[in-house]
Amino acid sequence: TFTEKLNAFKLDRKMIKSYSKYIDKNEVRKYVADKIGTKYLIPQYFYKKKIEVKDLEQLPRQFVLKTTNGSGTNYIVLDKEKEDLTKVCKYLNWLSKIKYGYIWGEFFYNKIKPGIVAEELLLDEDGNIPDDLKCFCFKDEKGIRRKILYIERVIGDERARVMFNDKWEVIDYGCNFEKLNISLKRPQNYKKILSIIDTLSQDFNFVRVDLFLVKNKIYFGELTFIPTAGYLKFDRFIGSHLAKKLLENKNNLVVGIDNMNDYYDVKLKEHRKEELESFSNYKFYKEDIANKQKIMDIFKGEKPDYVINLAAQAGV
Repeated sequence: TFTEKLNAFKLDRKMIKSYSKYIDKNEVRKYVADKIGTKYLIPQYFYKKKIEVKDLEQLPRQFVLKTTNGSGTNYIVLDKEKEDLTKVCKYLNWLSKIKYGYIWGEFFYNKIKPGIVAEELLLDEDGNIPDDLKCFCFKDEKGIRRKILYIERVIGDERARVMFNDKWEVIDYGCNFEKLNISLKRPQNYKKILSIIDTLSQDFNFVRVDLFLVKNKIYFGELTFIPTAGYLKFDRFIGSHLAKKLLENKNNLVVGIDNMNDYYDVKLKEHRKEELESFSNYKFYKEDIANKQKIMDIFKGEKPDYVINLAAQAGV
């Protein structure tokens, strides 16, 4: 599976030795500048091994701090006057000392020299943190590149996604985030976006390229080789797709059975159930197929002509 390949990749000695420069939040800027130019880089205020209060005092009211050698360690400052700068410095300096590679087995992080960068805070037209455009880039055995894109939006403490193919057509893939149920127009500079993604990904068999689209401008975010540390539940929901196909024939009455467990986000399951329940010829039972008596009762009442068993524990 995709997840298994990612975890095997984490043990690749070549990757551990040579890929750290692509995930270093400071060093990767050189790679991007050589590939597509400096105009796509987020303006950087400084790079330091350790920060002090006087460093932050020289920054504008809003900015972002990032450790060079970590993941998920970005610190967003919306109003410097409301921050305790001493605590901010202490926190970021502490984060930069963490050997992130030991936490999830991504040992290439441990090869990065600890440091902290300060960058301009990107905001959209409404003054909000912009959506994150991410693209999974695959190179198949024939060298042909395949892309799956998605927009990720932070809503409160949660994240939501909507996924597309490279034609900007929504695709129904599941992952361990809520589905973003909004209509997103294809960006005006979409051809340029794809060109940048192709250029930045051409040296790798797999990479996720992250971009920000702000006021019709494109900014590079990061390169990621092991998304969510290799534990992303990335599934196409076979059952719901089959059910939809059968439901297109109004002569078919389709009965669905699922225990709706929480192995992955139940909201994803609820969303697919709601989509199927929009068909008048669909009926749903929340039940575990391991409960023999309940299943026999359902069969007795519904009298199915055919049974298609797609039940399985995801990830096994």
